[in-house]
Amino acid sequence: MLMSFATVDTPVIRKTYQLQAVLIHPNMTEETVFSKAIAVVSNWLVQKLSKVSGAQEALKNPYQCVEYAPLDDISVNIAYDERNMQWACKYVQRDNEVVARTWTTQVSICKRDGGIYADALNLCSSPKSCDSPVPYNTPIFVVELHKQIGLIAVRPLDAKPWYVRNAADVDELYDFVQDPNRSLPVLILTPANGYTEDLRYLVDEGVLANRVRGAAFVVALNLQSMEFWRTKGKQWAVYGGAIRTYLPGVDFVEGDARRHPFILKDSILEQIAVKGRDGFLKWLETTVRSKGIQYAVDYSHLRLFNDINHSLREMRRKEFEMEQQNSEELLDRYKRENEDLKNEIAEWEKEVAEMKIQKESAENDWFSVSEELDEQRQKMFYLQARLDDANKRLDGLGAPKSDVPYPDSLDELDNWCARYYPSELYLSGKARRGARASQYRDNMTIYRVLDFLATAYRDFRMNKITMDEYEARFADYELTKGNIGGKAITDTGAGRHGDEYYFHYYDKKVRMENHICKGNARSCADTMRVYFTWDAETNTVLIGWLPSHLSTEAT
Repeated sequence: MLMSFATVDTPVIRKTYQLQAVLIHPNMTEETVFSKAIAVVSNWLVQKLSKVSGAQEALKNPYQCVEYAPLDDISVNIAYDERNMQWACKYVQRDNEVVARTWTTQVSICKRDGGIYADALNLCSSPKSCDSPVPYNTPIFVVELHKQIGLIAVRPLDAKPWYVRNAADVDELYDFVQDPNRSLPVLILTPANGYTEDLRYLVDEGVLANRVRGAAFVVALNLQSMEFWRTKGKQWAVYGGAIRTYLPGVDFVEGDARRHPFILKDSILEQIAVKGRDGFLKWLETTVRSKGIQYAVDYSHLRLFNDINHSLREMRRKEFEMEQQNSEELLDRYKRENEDLKNEIAEWEKEVAEMKIQKESAENDWFSVSEELDEQRQKMFYLQARLDDANKRLDGLGAPKSDVPYPDSLDELDNWCARYYPSELYLSGKARRGARASQYRDNMTIYRVLDFLATAYRDFRMNKITMDEYEARFADYELTKGNIGGKAITDTGAGRHGDEYYFHYYDKKVRMENHICKGNARSCADTMRVYFTWDAETNTVLIGWLPSHLSTEAT
């Protein structure tokens, strides 16, 4: 069976929400605010996954570092640094209505600059060909954080308007609008002179403030304060029923007032006549949110999941080095065995840093296709597993290879390889997907084959044992010899099947050269194949696919 390949539709990344705010409650300590905020976000996460079996159990402890992917289209990552009071969550989910659209929500609760901060970022990834509109909403957990604790982004994020009534109020508004720390838009409503309906403004200021809560501030002037506001600069003024949006970054002295849009009374009335009052409010909300999100927040101090997770790993590495500093022999051995791993991790971190820079460009398509991302995550997972294995061997904590157990289910395959053979085996993303879809009934045989490859086969390829010893050890595994080490497919055959016999290993594209077989039945339940390649540079057996039969010239 030949595989079909569709043209890749490069995704476009859009920010749909961003927030940097301080969490403050007059009757709570910093520790209480920190733990309360984590509980609010965790409850939101559990609600999002309420229909996913086992999610509540997996996420029951919000202070546990988690990498959880219950389904192909959902993933949850949590990092917690107790020492520095830093907690972050990254939630990725495919859109239920728009094909190939993905949502990524990141939120962190961290202590910095003498307070507890909540940072939130929403990203929407859609194919370039997608013409479905992108919604702009305030995440529910932001609303709950303000209700249960209190959020301040220069001013409290109230879901109600700020009524400015006199000269003192106008002076305060003037300072607030041009505050360099303000990151959310300010909408100023003015009373409509001569407007006949029983309303002070052309729109309901309370309804508007509630609709844009967490994303903008709504200010309502009266006739007196409107005149005071005009004295601050004619080009910056708004009056006579008009509505003006002051985006972040206002400079009343040298700034360009044209950057900050306003809509006049007559235009508002025309749009209300066409769209209705609710339709106009919806248009105004979408416009304010989409323009406000274009403002570049200062990310220099932002601590999201990747940042905190990296810091935790670096901290554990340093702690290990300190514990071993009295033993020069062990320290030298550790450095020799891990120098290459550190270099590879440094390269990965460099790639991640470059990707983060690209991410800050509002519509930059830096996201790679899903298989490449999957392989990148697998790369880091195996590097960390190999590092942990080296650490355990230094501490004498590693289990003897002869005591390796065989699980009953392939659900444990990732953890089994990482725990017992992190340096000997590499499980590709294709192999992991094949394991999840496996119909083969004898999982024990699959683990036995991998055990054999990681020990006897690897020792033979490294010239540690003779052919006779290799054959004897093969017999100990009670495997059918079949086509051990035979070519998986000819060069001509592989070329006819596209990328089916290829997979990514770090930055290389690798072909599956060999395979182990058991059974020749057409039924997937009775036939097993393990496709693999030997990497002489790292002395690692690379598992490309299992346990089903790939396409051949015969099939």
